[in-house]
Amino acid sequence: MGMSCEEALRDLSDYIDEELDPSARHAFEAHIQGCRQCASLLEGTRNLISVYRDERVFRMPDGMRERIEKRIRAEIAPTRRAFLAWTLTAAATLPLGLALFSARSHFSHEKNPQTPSPQQNHPSAGLVAVSVDSKEKVFHLPNCPKLEGKPRFLSAEEAIREGYTPCPYCLGKDAKSKKS
Repeated sequence: MGMSCEEALRDLSDYIDEELDPSARHAFEAHIQGCRQCASLLEGTRNLISVYRDERVFRMPDGMRERIEKRIRAEIAPTRRAFLAWTLTAAATLPLGLALFSARSHFSHEKNPQTPSPQQNHPSAGLVAVSVDSKEKVFHLPNCPKLEGKPRFLSAEEAIREGYTPCPYCLGKDAKSKKS
């Protein structure tokens, strides 16, 4: 079966750049021999490439390069107003960030940050996963190896309300790892 004109058009650039594998190259050349339109397109593309590679054909007028570069720099350069807006935004963000960081450590209820609070040990502190495919009504931590099937994520309170019970494997293992 031969190559279509659409396939030849898709492979034209790779053929010119000699990047086609031998079988595709052979199929392309066979198509070009039998199709005048694709053969003329190939020849026209080769001519266009040779014209663009010849510096004598498209020599820029003196000073043109400098004028283009100057115009690009003017377009890219930030305006005074944009610079002022960026500076004011940065100046307002820094104190706000410091205030939030200070408030977080000030209002923390933990006396010792190394000792996790009871809320952190409880699975309700985050999301749990239940298996959509399983008939068992057990909820797991998201990384539990006992979780099988397609997971659905919900809070522990929702899982308990829906009749799910905690997985003894992952929740027992998680509690042990947090104690040590």
